[in-house]
Amino acid sequence: MKFKVHHLGGESCVTGSCRLVQIRGHNILVDCGTTQGHDESVPIDNWPVKPAEIDFIFLTHAHIDHIGLLPTLIQQGFKGEIIGSHPTMALNLPMLEDAKQFEELGASERKKIARTIDDLAWGFEFGDAFDLGNDVFFELGRAGYILGSCFILLEDRKDGAAVVFSGDLGNFDTPILNDPESAGRADVLFLESTYGDRRHGDRKHRMGRLAELLDRCLSDGGKVFIPAFSLGRTQEILYELDRIFSSRPDRFDSFLKNILKVSYQLHNL
Repeated sequence: MKFKVHHLGGESCVTGSCRLVQIRGHNILVDCGTTQGHDESVPIDNWPVKPAEIDFIFLTHAHIDHIGLLPTLIQQGFKGEIIGSHPTMALNLPMLEDAKQFEELGASERKKIARTIDDLAWGFEFGDAFDLGNDVFFELGRAGYILGSCFILLEDRKDGAAVVFSGDLGNFDTPILNDPESAGRADVLFLESTYGDRRHGDRKHRMGRLAELLDRCLSDGGKVFIPAFSLGRTQEILYELDRIFSSRPDRFDSFLKNILKVSYQLHNL
């Protein structure tokens, strides 16, 4: 398989995932995220192709460091197709709104770009192969990271070779999510490695450890702050808190009072 990959963001940092894949006449972006903190990416003006020359944007999931450039690319002429799983397509606009990606735009321009993103977005099922043209097919597999997260397999049917882009991968035994799937095979694998320098603990006992920490903190009137992604981690935490409080209703009253108190304090800052 003959293809070129240009790392435009996320190559040596955590945020701003963005890769340009050139294969059999197609210009394909795999993710188009914005950077955060001190992370850096290649400015769009210095990309090998202009946004108007990009045929497809594949999105592995709907976190802003993977979708945040969508409004900018639309403004600069992108008119291709936006491809991902059905849940990711449904989450794109709410996540962009939540991250204030339209904040500097006027109301009419904001509606126009949002409508364009919605018109260009196509959701696909997991596990089925779809034709991009020129003997190139793609398949989405479950990555188990957040709702709708996927890895992307691009296959050159002319020579039978395949390349896989993992996106962010989740763990097994994650609440409310399917376990990550195997890609089956890949001649070339591009693997995200944000947590590649550590071993995760056994998730089967995670809820018990969380319950112990809550007991220790709440028993003397302490407050619990849980920093978490608004999409993904927060839903997992809420699910596990519900299970903890359902097994011990006495925990709920104390924790609820703390939540209401802290929420009131934050609201009045």
